[in-house]
Amino acid sequence: MFTRRVALVVFSLGCLGFLLFVGLSAPLLPDRVASHFNALGEPDGWMSKGGYLLMTSIMGVALPLFLVGIMYVTRFLQDWMINLPHKEYWLSPEQRPHTNAYLMGLAFWLGSLLLGLMTGTHYLSIEANRSLPVRLPGTSFSVILACFLVGIAVWCIVLIRRFRKPH
Repeated sequence: MFTRRVALVVFSLGCLGFLLFVGLSAPLLPDRVASHFNALGEPDGWMSKGGYLLMTSIMGVALPLFLVGIMYVTRFLQDWMINLPHKEYWLSPEQRPHTNAYLMGLAFWLGSLLLGLMTGTHYLSIEANRSLPVRLPGTSFSVILACFLVGIAVWCIVLIRRFRKPH
């Protein structure tokens, strides 16, 4: 399926790009990194640079991979364990391979959305730690979060439209 391949490539490049970004941006961070911020953008949690980079790298890739892994595992589940509308059609022996492929494509897109959120969050952490006093820049996180939520809404609409009724 072309869409699944494109999604896989985007996801794979996103994982690689995220890890490169974190690694290449390491010199921009101080030895003591503000790693958590309150609602006013003020730091209320700190980590060592090494700890922050390790945690960001692991969480930034592990969480999207976990979502993709969950979707992969669904191909091995029994039908009663899967909640889809019209599942007797979508999980029939003729349709199951197409359904699994489509869901995997969606999982790669969802993982890519999450990678985008993690990349934006890391960028804001860099900017916050480079400012004096250390502070999260304005409404930037709200903009990144809003973009992520719009992406999730689009993802949900695509999922619902696809499985709304049998073709």
